[in-house]
Order: sequence, then structure tokens, then C-alpha cells
Amino acid sequence: MNEQAVSVKILDRYPAVDTAGIDEMLQEEIKNSGIKILVLDDDPTGVQTVHDISVYTDWSEESIRQGLMEDSRLFYILTNSRGFTMEQTRKVHRTIAENVVKAAGELGIRTVIMSRSDSSAGPLPDGTTGFKRGSGGKGRNKTGRGNPVPLF
Repeated sequence: MNEQAVSVKILDRYPAVDTAGIDEMLQEEIKNSGIKILVLDDDPTGVQTVHDISVYTDWSEESIRQGLMEDSRLFYILTNSRGFTMEQTRKVHRTIAENVVKAAGELGIRTVIMSRSDSSAGPLPDGTTGFKRGSGGKGRNKTGRGNPVPLF
């Protein structure tokens, strides 16, 4: 093999990335999307990493409506469901989905529900079926399937 080492100084030829500009564009897109993101967290340790974001400890229709009406594009619901059985998790997710569909429908707000579950034995992927049942299959994702992502 005829490998050659290249100095990191080669990167100096390229302009610096405008991270502030990229962040500004991202924030503008989020603001203009009109979508409210609800993050369900199964464990109180997850919400310790967020700041300037509301965290609700119940999923009543009233609390969800309050979260939907906030200026922020995101809020958390702490389900504390890490120790739940699969059936308990499905029931909670079904109730949350029903309340989100009702409140968001009345307010005319589009929503995305994300599950920030870090439990390998937790509600993913089967627990997300509660979302489909609770939403009545409404919305673009009528399958109730999620996309597990190993980070948040």
C-alpha cells in the first residue's frame, strides 16, 4: 500500500461552518412548522437533561391542552412507566393518544409524539400500539409504528 499522511491543516482551506446561521435556520423551520412535539419519558432521569421546557407529570386532557397552548414547540410528559407491564404501558399510551387527538383537534394543532424510552425491556416497539388505538388511526401515520432511535 502506498498510504500518505495528510495534515489536518488541509481543513483550513475550507470556510468555517456557520453554526449560528444553521441554528437560526433550524429554529425558524421549527417555529414555522406549526407542529407541536410531545415527548413521553418513561423515567424521571430523562427529564433532568432538559431546560426551559415544560414537563407534565400527568396526561390529562387539561394538561395536554395546556402544553399544546404554550409558545414552545415541545413539551414533555413524564409517564414514569419504565416499571409498567406492557399492558399498562399500552393503556397509558392509548389514553395519551386519545387526549392528544381530542385537544389538538379542538385547537387545530398538528402533533408528533415521541417516546424517550431508555429501557431495553420497556415499551418499544410493542408499547407504541397504544398510540394507534388511542388515535383511532388518525393522522398520516395510520400504522402506529415508531422508529426506534438509540439516542435523543
